[in-house]
Amino acid sequence: MKQLILSILFILCLSFQASALGPMMLLSGTSEEAVVCTEIYSDNFGDNDVLNIAQNVLRPWVGWYFTPTADMDVCKIDVWIDGIVNVLGASHEYYVEIWSLSGGNLDTKLGQSSKLEGSLFSANTYISANAGFAEFSSSVPLTGSTKYAIVMILGSDATPGDSPPEVDADNYPRVGYDNENDGSGEDSDGAQGGWVAFDTGKGAQETDAEDDVRMEIWSDQ
Repeated sequence: MKQLILSILFILCLSFQASALGPMMLLSGTSEEAVVCTEIYSDNFGDNDVLNIAQNVLRPWVGWYFTPTADMDVCKIDVWIDGIVNVLGASHEYYVEIWSLSGGNLDTKLGQSSKLEGSLFSANTYISANAGFAEFSSSVPLTGSTKYAIVMILGSDATPGDSPPEVDADNYPRVGYDNENDGSGEDSDGAQGGWVAFDTGKGAQETDAEDDVRMEIWSDQ
């Protein structure tokens, strides 16, 4: 009889533990998946022409228009450096910026990347290979089917938003772009935009509607 009573108590104890742990197990199973910064856009062409970054005040901002095919939160960007003119010293510090547009001109700066040391840039490679990615401390939300500008700019004193923007007529990097695009986007994602340069007044000084800068874009997934 004593053994039977002990067995019943043991079973009741196990039942109590299971009922207590049940809610905890359910809660642990409802945790959200971690957000991962994932590459979502990459032109697959080889660059066959170049743009000079921060060479003069008529185009201190140089980059490309970009129209995402869907809503996204941009977490980092990479740009192909085709070549470097003369010497990019330690004082050359670049940023990648994302802007909203008004009539094709720069309107509101939506985000500015981490500092990129120009002295670490190397020709014929992506910036990330040596200087690291252009990363955003807070991901920049973009709306699908809306045109934006993604540009590079020199900030030689490491202060974001210099006015007027810094330029160097003798020492600057060159980014590669495709000059034979058919207008649909090289990887058929419809994100074709074309390169653009903006002057010190934020106006689109030079544009090319069909030629994409060679780039990669990451979004939170």
